[in-house]
Amino acid sequence: MLFIHKKVAQMEYSKRKWYVDDTAKTNIYNKNLYVIIVKDDNSFNQLLSFGYLFDQSECSYKLFLHQLYNILNYTPQIIVCDRCIAQYNALKLLFPHSKLFFCRIHIERSLKKYFKNDHIIMKLFHLTMNMKLNENDLIETWKSIIMKNIKNIEEDSDDDENTCYGDNESNDEEENDDQLFEPDTSDIINSTDRHNTLQDNIEQMIEEAKELNINKGLMCLIDLIQHKENWIPSECIKYGMYRDFTTNRVEGFFGHLKK
Repeated sequence: MLFIHKKVAQMEYSKRKWYVDDTAKTNIYNKNLYVIIVKDDNSFNQLLSFGYLFDQSECSYKLFLHQLYNILNYTPQIIVCDRCIAQYNALKLLFPHSKLFFCRIHIERSLKKYFKNDHIIMKLFHLTMNMKLNENDLIETWKSIIMKNIKNIEEDSDDDENTCYGDNESNDEEENDDQLFEPDTSDIINSTDRHNTLQDNIEQMIEEAKELNINKGLMCLIDLIQHKENWIPSECIKYGMYRDFTTNRVEGFFGHLKK
């Protein structure tokens, strides 16, 4: 089921930025509600479209967005969304010429699932998002942490072949992301040589991670590095999004529909 505000859809500002989000059956209708908000020329929120999805699968998102595109017959310049991979893939397919940005709030929520606020990963993230740390330093430090922990996991897996845990014993470090190896980041942060900073080895990291029983925290970091163009400050500034880098506009709309 799809609804479109015809008058809003015809306005020029609706072609600029979309703020999209959905609720996973936490609304009064107990449905997967998908909402698209735009900002008018006076910076007020305007509801462009909303609808009910069958589920949160990529197919459902594609169906909704395909119908929307056929009616509007235009694509926005920028879309702000969460980190739902099904939603992201559908948006990227149906609106290939739109610049996609991940909501900062959703990025923080994802990281906080695995790392405490005083963890080096979170500290560097907040410094970077507040323009107090070079984003390349953040990425390089994260990659250093990832690669070292992948190496440690490989070594631990070899040791585990000769180790048996009793029925009442457990390996606490497997589930404790605060036990991640944290390298000395001073050399990375203070370095002035940036020639090799952007030479990513993302694909290699992903392939190595897939072969290991790697914790979800590291996989979250790998995914964020892989999609860094969707959230790093320089890209936000480039597209005029630094001060408007969340889906809060949609969250405000959901506030009227929460259970």
